[in-house]
Amino acid sequence: MINRNRKNNFSLIELISVLAITGIFLGLALPSMDTILRGQSTEQAAINFSSVLNAVRSYAISNRKYVALIIPSKDSNLPDEYKNSYENKSYRPCVVDRSMNFMYWVRDNKWEFLPTSSAIIDIDNNTKYDLGSFTEATSIVDVNFNNDPYSLKGIVFKPCGLSLNQDDTFVVIGNINILDGKAVAHNQIDIKIDQYSGRISYGNN
Repeated sequence: MINRNRKNNFSLIELISVLAITGIFLGLALPSMDTILRGQSTEQAAINFSSVLNAVRSYAISNRKYVALIIPSKDSNLPDEYKNSYENKSYRPCVVDRSMNFMYWVRDNKWEFLPTSSAIIDIDNNTKYDLGSFTEATSIVDVNFNNDPYSLKGIVFKPCGLSLNQDDTFVVIGNINILDGKAVAHNQIDIKIDQYSGRISYGNN
C-alpha cells in the first residue's frame, strides 16, 4: 500500500552526495576555465598591442620622426618599486632622435598595461620563446620615467615607416608559468614587423 502522505524531501545523505559530486565537477572544470580565460586575455592583449604598433608607425610617418614604443624589459634599470608593475607588461610611445636619445613622450599617451595574466615575453627575430630576450628591441637612452632618466628598450619606427631593425621583428605575447624552476610559455601569440615593408601582422596573418 502506497503512503500518499510521504513528503518528497531529500535526506541529508542525498544532499551531501549531490554537493560532493558538484564539487568534483567544479574542481575539474576550473583549470580548463582558467586556461580559456588566460587564452582570451592573451589574444586581446595581442590585438591591442598590434593596434598600438600600427598607431606608432603611422605617427612616425605623418610627423616625419623617429618614434619608439618603449617597453621596459626584465633587465631594465628601473627602481625595484616599479619592476613588477612595468617590466614586460607596459608600453608607451615617445619621439627619439637619430642617436636613440629620448626627446619627449607622444602627446596624450600614457603608460598602457597588458592584462594581469599576459606579458611581452620576447622581442627578437624568431617566434621561439628565448627566456625573455629583447634582442631586437633598441636601447633608448635617458627615457624620462617619473622625472628620472633611465635606459629602456623599445621598438623604433623610422620616418619612412620601416622598423629600425635589419631583420623581421617578432613580438611574442603570452603567459609564463614556472615549472620545475624553468619558465614555460603558454598561449603564445606572435606579432610580426616586416623588415622590408614595416607591415605589422598578427598571429598567422
